[in-house]
Amino acid sequence: MKRIIYIICAVCTLCGFWACSSDDSDTQLDLSGSCLVEKFVLNGKYEGVISTEKRLVKVKVPVDFTGTNDMVITELVVSAGAESSMHVGDHMNFSADRSLRVVNGDAELSYQVSVRNDEALLKLFILEGVKGAINPVQHGHRFRHG
Repeated sequence: MKRIIYIICAVCTLCGFWACSSDDSDTQLDLSGSCLVEKFVLNGKYEGVISTEKRLVKVKVPVDFTGTNDMVITELVVSAGAESSMHVGDHMNFSADRSLRVVNGDAELSYQVSVRNDEALLKLFILEGVKGAINPVQHGHRFRHG
């Protein structure tokens, strides 16, 4: 009787090992595709600066621009074979940061898209009675007394 119990336990153990090992080789993740955002343009003229390492897309608009609540994606290029959660022609509210999801096979990355107004530039100043001007192109300045 003990011998029959040992044989049954051995057969059950072998069946368990066989079932586990066959399932492991059947499933494979497809991680061969790339999930990069290569180009991102809003309203036909505001191109985003893309940081793949930080997963960020930063779009700068003029200081006096107030239309971030309804912007159109006019150009969006992602890696070959990838799909994104945003599409060309979408009208979106970018008054707050938005998430852009890019999927290629089983690989997926999320980028944070932000639209910010450029900072105001200081061009003229008066310092202790001395007038000055800043030239951002030449990265220099000039002074004039009085």
